[in-house]
Amino acid sequence: MTEKEIKVILTKNQYDKIKALFNWDEQISQINRYYVNSDTDSGKKLTIRVREENSRYWLQIKRPKSEESSLHISEEYQKELNSAPNLLPSETLTELTGFYIPDSRLIGSLSTERAVCRSYPNLEICLDKVRYYDVTEYELELEYTGDFPDEAIKLLSENGISFGEKIDGKYYRFLRYAKEHGIV
Repeated sequence: MTEKEIKVILTKNQYDKIKALFNWDEQISQINRYYVNSDTDSGKKLTIRVREENSRYWLQIKRPKSEESSLHISEEYQKELNSAPNLLPSETLTELTGFYIPDSRLIGSLSTERAVCRSYPNLEICLDKVRYYDVTEYELELEYTGDFPDEAIKLLSENGISFGEKIDGKYYRFLRYAKEHGIV
């Protein structure tokens, strides 16, 4: 499945403003457990995570196709698991994606409190409060299919949100922090 999303890092004030701007259809708590392997250090961009939501576990692998400013387009692979293991074997990862991925080990987790708005056709607006280690971040994601979500972009722009800055996804921010603090 191809995923198209626009990502924006927010300040706490911007987060609060957006939270009041939309009607939120759903509140979700999730934990992402992140994995690394020998390819991670060689600079290959691949996100490997097990997402826990409502006591269900999903192995998710994201392979970037394009990243331009805040727009991220990825190929995403997913399958349900019974738990979040400490080690994901190469065979499982390769079978899911169709390309070789080495054994991958768990390095830590990130929790997200997500509000979801589905008021626009073919668009989910996701407002995230993210926590890992001693970090709290705020992020906006516009996940869409079909045409670019002009109407929502216009409304957010009118409310002080800028979409031009290139940002890394949660996994790369988490991984950078873990490396800077000697965790991996």
